Amino acid sequence: DENRLQKGKNYKLKDCAREFVDPTAAEADEDLKGELRARGIPKGQMAELPSNLVAEYAVMDVILTWQMYVTLSPFLDKWGVRPLFEENNLFLIRAALRMEYNGFHVDRNLIERHIEETDVIVTQLEAQLHERAGYPINANSPKQVAMWLGLPNAQHDTLEAIADTNDNASLILQYKVESKAISTFYRPYLRMSKHDGRVHPSINLAVARTGRLSSSGPNLQPV
Repeated sequence: DENRLQKGKNYKLKDCAREFVDPTAAEADEDLKGELRARGIPKGQMAELPSNLVAEYAVMDVILTWQMYVTLSPFLDKWGVRPLFEENNLFLIRAALRMEYNGFHVDRNLIERHIEETDVIVTQLEAQLHERAGYPINANSPKQVAMWLGLPNAQHDTLEAIADTNDNASLILQYKVESKAISTFYRPYLRMSKHDGRVHPSINLAVARTGRLSSSGPNLQPV
């Protein structure tokens, strides 16, 4: 149903499975989240859990996918769209699976060097900001930045609008770029590639409203 989003629903496997095949479909997911919370581990790092705690969650994805196919497959014939499904959807599914399985190589040594170099730059920028402000301003605090610069807010567009004439705003933007490179790209990619030197994102076939492919864990679109 291409209109699920407009109906306040989504295309997540467990939510769809709960609606069509198994009202308890999300229980394994909740159990896993409980184990992660108890150990202070983010969901993206569930590989750090013992395999016996992840097994049911992982196996349920396979079981629910099969149950959904068995339940909904007759409608492909009813609506006369099975050839379209097999020609297009199965091709995309196989392509997405290959992309997930193969992933992409990450030069871990290069990333570690970038982290070291960028850490130095961030430290230097922080020192400059503290010196200019006259106190240890938190550059990641929108409230503090807006108050220091006398702005209504510290949003990127607001800072960028005055960056050419305001060195302090320019310095804040530079700090955000460098610190974001570490927190959003360098360290996460280093963590996600630690097992085989490759990052294996999830390729999403039915998440974007426009119908395009998207990805998560990590999201490759901003890269």
